[in-house]
Amino acid sequence: MKAILYNDPAGPALREVPVPTPAAGGALIAVEACGLCGTDLLKLREKKPGSVLGHEVVGRVRELGGDGTPGGAAVRVGDRVILGHHVPCGRCHYCLRDSPSMCAQFKSTNVSPGGFAQFLSVSPLHLARTVFKIPDDLPAASACHIEPLACCVRNARRLGLKAGDRAAVVGLGSIGLLTAQLLRLDGAEILGLDLDASRVKAAAPWAEGFSSAEDLRQKALALTAGRGLDAVVITAGPAALSVQSLSWLRHGGTLNIFAAPHPSPAPVDFADLYHRELRVFSSYSAAPEDLRRALELVVSGTVKLDALAAKPYPLESFAQAVDDALNRRVMKALLVP
Repeated sequence: MKAILYNDPAGPALREVPVPTPAAGGALIAVEACGLCGTDLLKLREKKPGSVLGHEVVGRVRELGGDGTPGGAAVRVGDRVILGHHVPCGRCHYCLRDSPSMCAQFKSTNVSPGGFAQFLSVSPLHLARTVFKIPDDLPAASACHIEPLACCVRNARRLGLKAGDRAAVVGLGSIGLLTAQLLRLDGAEILGLDLDASRVKAAAPWAEGFSSAEDLRQKALALTAGRGLDAVVITAGPAALSVQSLSWLRHGGTLNIFAAPHPSPAPVDFADLYHRELRVFSSYSAAPEDLRRALELVVSGTVKLDALAAKPYPLESFAQAVDDALNRRVMKALLVP
């Protein structure tokens, strides 16, 4: 089969490799499509051979391993599915404190060889907790947004905004647009920031958009009688912009880091954090319950995906997909084996 593998210091490459054999209780998934995520781009930027690429997967169960009994999941051969690539244990110190992405099992589990392949295998742990059946008529481009939406669902849940709160979303790519929608569903009023005018326009149903940070700051002050925003969510941009956005917050407000800033680090005035009682927290992945909720939101049409149009690329055009994503020519690149 064909797969994009990053096992060479020269960079990722399309390889011919054997179709993986699923373990007993696991499954072989025929990949229909896989979204190119910001995490994949970060791995490429950090130049780390051995990284598993591709996790926003939609596919169909081709084979069940061992005796054909799934590892606790209600899926069968032929079912169309989405999946989470990491599986928390649900029992450790971190899982019991709503930090499943810090769980040792979460960090050690993954799919093989990754989503940019014709086939991948998932473990019994995956089948038991992070593989979900989806309708046959759900478009692949919509299904591939379920995993990143799940990350946004967890982040919004932890952020805890309420009706009447005001927040800014910095970066109006696919993650920013999904985040803006979820925060609007919570009743918050949203401002958005992106240098790309087309992305500002795409956010219009959920956020009042700006291409200038100063214009956004002035609007935030006007909306809140000078108080400042309840929260700022960073989904893109340099570390310096995250630091700058602290001045947009009200006393007691929250800075939410929902992307890996670069370059990093940037100087932070801890005395300002202390005296203004500012909260800073990060979030980057999803728990199984967030995957289930994201699936419900997409299938029901509650979250709209029209503005997040994904462009398909064959595996042979992986380098072009990466270049288009890095240079913001596409909102979402979709690799289609």
